[in-house]
Amino acid sequence: MEFEQQLRAAFAPTDPRPDLRARILARRATLRNADEGKRRPGIRTVLFGTVLAVAAAAAILMPKFVENPHSQLVKESPMVAPARELVATTAPDPELVAEATAEPSTKIALPTDIVPSVATFTVRLLPLQNESTDPLGKAAIDALHTVFVNELRAVAGVALILSDSDDPDDELVPDIQITLQGGGSAADNKFDIAVLGHRKDVLKMRQKIPKEQRTKTSGYNFIVADRGDILAACVGSQNGDGKECKSPTAVAASLVDRLRNQVFPEDSFLTSRLRNRLLDASLEPLQRLKALTDMGTFRDEAIQDPSVVRGAIALATSATDPAIRAQVWRAMRGSGRPELAHPLTAALLQERDGEVRRQIVMLLQADFQADPAAREALKIVAREETQPFVRALAKRALMGEAFWQDYFVSSLKDTSLSESERMEAFLYQVATPWRTPGSFRYSSANSIEALDDEAMAALTTLLPAVAKYPEGKPSMGSVVSRLGALRKPAVTPMLVGMLDQVSEPALRHSIIKELSRRAGDPSVKAVLEKVSKEDPDAAIRDLAATALNDLPVGGVN
Repeated sequence: MEFEQQLRAAFAPTDPRPDLRARILARRATLRNADEGKRRPGIRTVLFGTVLAVAAAAAILMPKFVENPHSQLVKESPMVAPARELVATTAPDPELVAEATAEPSTKIALPTDIVPSVATFTVRLLPLQNESTDPLGKAAIDALHTVFVNELRAVAGVALILSDSDDPDDELVPDIQITLQGGGSAADNKFDIAVLGHRKDVLKMRQKIPKEQRTKTSGYNFIVADRGDILAACVGSQNGDGKECKSPTAVAASLVDRLRNQVFPEDSFLTSRLRNRLLDASLEPLQRLKALTDMGTFRDEAIQDPSVVRGAIALATSATDPAIRAQVWRAMRGSGRPELAHPLTAALLQERDGEVRRQIVMLLQADFQADPAAREALKIVAREETQPFVRALAKRALMGEAFWQDYFVSSLKDTSLSESERMEAFLYQVATPWRTPGSFRYSSANSIEALDDEAMAALTTLLPAVAKYPEGKPSMGSVVSRLGALRKPAVTPMLVGMLDQVSEPALRHSIIKELSRRAGDPSVKAVLEKVSKEDPDAAIRDLAATALNDLPVGGVN
């Protein structure tokens, strides 16, 4: 846990501008000196006063110019922009840029490796889905949304469209469409937030489906999620202990930063800089690991670069801290580069740390299960590994999906295992841990169709128990939504049984939401009637009452 907290703190966004400024200013000084030496003495004397004037103007303007041009813009942005407003790409004031960068005698050409290249692209933001269960939680999510909108406006290349409909049906198809969904409760001072996104190709397909037949909760291309503190005793990106600040403002900025690094079109300047930091052996291992992870959770191309693969192998095989080795291999999921197979296999046979072996097996099973050498190593793991889940993953690569489907269902029902061991394979199936700590890739409900009535009954008690774990688990609300999408009779009693054991407001909200879809069931209707009158949380009472009011005449939905 200590390493993960350190890692999260180290993953705070970095600003490339100081390096850029220094290189530009140094280059300008060199060129000016060279140009000055070529001028005739007479002209040098005549222009001396002009040079002083230009220098004085530059001294006044440069502090304004080198500051983040977006910082002032964010402060002046309105709380909520008009619906359907198209916000053009934010940029420094043209007159200020022209005046501050004017070069009367020499045109400066920046080195090609530091020229940013970001094409304009459209991002449509749908209305906020605030599922908070009390006024304090609602206010936190509203504040986060405001900062999120302003931070999006400040991203170079973004043309932001704010929609007044949760399912727009017009001719415009943006490059990316996102929804901000979250909720919080003062009871535990926590909020959960997620950015749910579709890319252009999926949006085009959705347009061809009649609006009444579209599903709004499936088929997302990406989900970027986080958790924070409603009342956080910190300001900025870190608190007083050097740990990551999880205030609504800080989380909003972090979400946009992750979108910029992981989802939006690649910024070649940033990618080049991060790649260079990964390859720089003079840096601390944690700094190099940060660069590797920052290259993008959802951008496979970045970690498929041969030089990045070489850098990751060098870091993993030289790091003395097993936690760093484990995170390097985790960060390479989805790369699929064949040159990874041999170092991974060699590392697996030599590694003594259980978590590092786990990460290597996950990577080999997902990306290299057809490699002959990898299969031989996995056979050894399948026989000798002490961790049941890791053994099962190795067997999955060797024996196929039929074995795995049977394993994650049977392990739920195996009472000889601990709660966490019984749930581990199921959670891996529905929410596979992804490249960064706390990130997951959620599968569809189809991936858990193998669950039978006995496994559902086991989940009735296991899921509430796992929901109490402080860290390292996926969004329980997302897991509940996958279970709720199953068309199985056992789902309803499972959800009702969970509700009796769950006290955490956000999770209760998710369960009530799924039960609301079954409000026509007499047993569910009775539960909702009780909740609408007796639940201590006003928001949950209202949700249950709304579900009852929406029932058609006759009580069947």
